[in-house]
Amino acid sequence: MNGRLFWRGAALGLAALAVFSALFSWAASRGHWPHLPPGAFHDWDLWIGLAGGLLILLLLLRTRRSDRVG
Repeated sequence: MNGRLFWRGAALGLAALAVFSALFSWAASRGHWPHLPPGAFHDWDLWIGLAGGLLILLLLLRTRRSDRVG
């Protein structure tokens, strides 16, 4: 992947995340977003975060075919 194309995609992704975050915060502050009761996820967020972190680690540690020697 071209370096310029990567950074353009990363900037677009960050901009989309910022727009979603602003809209979510606006909707939540005005009561347009449903509120979950405390303990609704029962620590699922920790397990999902761990799985996501491991997936990112595996993606970073894998070698590309062009990086292999031989």
